[in-house]
Amino acid sequence: MMGEAADSNPIVELIPPIKPNLKLPTILGNGALIKFASGGGDLKKVFDFFSGRVRQSPEDASLLLDLALLHLIEQRKDHAYRVQAEALKRQQLFRVVGKTGAEIATRRRVLALVAPGDFMNNAQLEFLVDGSDIGLDVLYVMPDQPLPRELPEHDVVFCAVNESVENIPVLSRLARLLPGWPRPALNAPDKIKGLTRDGIAALFADTPNICSPPVRRVALADLRRLALGEVSLDVLLPGVSFPILARPVDSHCGKNLEKIESPKELTHYLEHLENQNPDFFLAPFMDYRGADGLYRKYRVVLIDRVPFLCHMALSDQWKIHYVNVGMDEDASKRAEEAKAMETFDHDFARRHAAAFENLCQRIGLDYFGIDCSELADGRLLLFEAETAMVIHDMDSPTLYPYKKGQMAKVFAAFRAMIDRASLR
Repeated sequence: MMGEAADSNPIVELIPPIKPNLKLPTILGNGALIKFASGGGDLKKVFDFFSGRVRQSPEDASLLLDLALLHLIEQRKDHAYRVQAEALKRQQLFRVVGKTGAEIATRRRVLALVAPGDFMNNAQLEFLVDGSDIGLDVLYVMPDQPLPRELPEHDVVFCAVNESVENIPVLSRLARLLPGWPRPALNAPDKIKGLTRDGIAALFADTPNICSPPVRRVALADLRRLALGEVSLDVLLPGVSFPILARPVDSHCGKNLEKIESPKELTHYLEHLENQNPDFFLAPFMDYRGADGLYRKYRVVLIDRVPFLCHMALSDQWKIHYVNVGMDEDASKRAEEAKAMETFDHDFARRHAAAFENLCQRIGLDYFGIDCSELADGRLLLFEAETAMVIHDMDSPTLYPYKKGQMAKVFAAFRAMIDRASLR
């Protein structure tokens, strides 16, 4: 691994010098492309355009990278990773120009350190700064590839790499680099490494105002033994009985997350997984229904220790993902979300102020998001904490008129954090 000959004898890696006015290749970036697609844009036309340009200029790294992002949007991951790898062989530094398509004057500039991969691999900063006076450059960092010889001028460096098994080498490398970075840094890589599901559960196990259910990482072989009755649940997840939640390690957005009621259901679950990961997370199922029988899930982003509500979804089903609970079709659900946003600062945030303070204190990051709910006993129910949750303003202003002002507050808070950090 770059910068590490052996655990006991690390090689000191030098940070490249900053070169004022360094010219970088420009990309539209995933924020602009996803917004275009979600707004009903003709993605095929854009894809054909970039494909044609790449055929004409196959060595153009910026064209290749935007083409890889288009493949990701269309769920063609194998193609995306291949094209992305070709781009990163040629160039690691890019300037994100977003929906403008061209460089514009900026007041501050952020250099985001990112890892190769899909949209869940990094904090999605493009959505937070697109169209603002904050400029964004991205530097792709790989475990086995040296950094570029020069860096562009920037006000703040931001570790945008999300926690995952594949990102551990990159985060470890950045943890050695960032303390000596010549500009103020946000989001310490060593803190991000701790955002595993089992790590978060352990971190808040003794917190009275937060319910963070125990999570145990188990091997597929042990899960099969549990399904066959060769081992008891109490051995794998002490003190817990069925029902439980099972999900593969590094799964997101509820993919392959299931509630398991018995060993027989576990057998069925394992038989129908498309790709059987070597490791899984097990956790007890928490019944977090409200008095009206509905489940509610809140997405909150914490920016410089201040919580902001980004969306609230409700459903009669326990597994809530905002896009699949019928928010578009149900005016009463939108009305409740609107009220939650209007009252958040003096209601939900005040009610759980001690919990949010504990989250910020123990997690120790400048920027992160959580998915959560609340229990009848008043505790905040913590589902997960990470840095790559998409915080956006792409919802229809006709259906969701209350979101424009709320997300403007979030984006303004992010810009203010960058301003404060730049003055350190």
